[in-house]
Amino acid sequence: MHLRKLISPLAMLLLSAPAHAARTQVPDLPAKVACLERMVFTLGAAVTALSVAILALSVFLFIELRKLHNMRRELEEMRSPLLKKDDLMTTRPEGSPEEQAGKDAVVERHMTLASEAAASRRFEDALHEYDLALKENEFLPDAWNLKAVALSELGRFEEAVEACENSLFLKSGMPHVWKNKGYALSGLGRFEEAIEAFEHMLKLSPGDFESWYSKGVALAKLGRTEDALAAYYKAIEARPDLHEAYYNCACSHALMGNKDAALADLEKAINLNAEYKQTSRADEDLKSLHNDEDFKRVTGVTDPV
Repeated sequence: MHLRKLISPLAMLLLSAPAHAARTQVPDLPAKVACLERMVFTLGAAVTALSVAILALSVFLFIELRKLHNMRRELEEMRSPLLKKDDLMTTRPEGSPEEQAGKDAVVERHMTLASEAAASRRFEDALHEYDLALKENEFLPDAWNLKAVALSELGRFEEAVEACENSLFLKSGMPHVWKNKGYALSGLGRFEEAIEAFEHMLKLSPGDFESWYSKGVALAKLGRTEDALAAYYKAIEARPDLHEAYYNCACSHALMGNKDAALADLEKAINLNAEYKQTSRADEDLKSLHNDEDFKRVTGVTDPV
C-alpha cells in the first residue's frame, strides 16, 4: 500500500517530463494540431462535394441521353411506314424505259389535276390526286409537301404534319416544307414546335415574310408579346405593305402599354386596309385604347364600343 503511494507520484513526474520537453520544443503544438485537423476536415468536405457533383453530372448526362434517344425514336415512329430507311435504300423494280415513261406520265397527270383542284380550292379532289400520284411513286417529296398543304386546308393537321415529315425525310433541305409543317403544328396548338419549324424555314430563307409573321403569331399565342413584336417587324421589313403585321404590332404595343406606338402602327394598318377601323373597335387587345381620343381620331369613330 505504501509502495503504491510512492510509485504514483514518481510515475506522474516521469510521464510529465517528456510532455514538458515536447511543449518546450514545440510551444504551439496544440494550435498546429488543431490547424491540421481543420485542413483534413476541409479536404474531406471538398472530396465529398466533388463526389456528389460528379454523381449529379452523371445522372444529368444519363437523363439527357435518354431524352435524345426517345426523341429520335419518336421521330422515326412519326414517319410513314411506307418510308422506312431500308426501303429508300433499295432499288425500285426495274421496268422497260417505255413502262417507266408511262408511270412518269401518269404521275405528272395526277399532279397536274391536283394543282388545278387546289387552285380552285377543291382540296378534297386535290388530295385524291396527290394520293394517286404517290401510289405510283411514293418517293416524291413535292407531292408529300403539296398533300400536306391540302390536308391543312381541310383541317387535318395531324396528317399534314406526317406528310411534311415524309417530305423532309426524302429531302430535308426544302424550305417551304418547314413552313407548311409550322402551319400544321400551329393548327394543332403546338406553338413551341411550330416556332421551331418556322425557324428552320428562316435559316434556309431568311427573307420569307410569311414565316416571320406566322412565327410572331405563334409567339403571341404563348404570351411572348415582345418577341412576337420583333417577329412582326421582321415580316414588315421583308414585306412593307403587310397590313396584318402592322395591325398585330399595334395590338402588341397596346398590350405592352405603348400607346403612341400602338396608334402609329394601327394607323398604318388602316391606311393599307380600312377594315381595321371596325375590327379595332371590338379587339380586346386594343381595349385599353378604346376610350382614347387619339384612337377615335385614327379609327374615324366617335363612340368606340
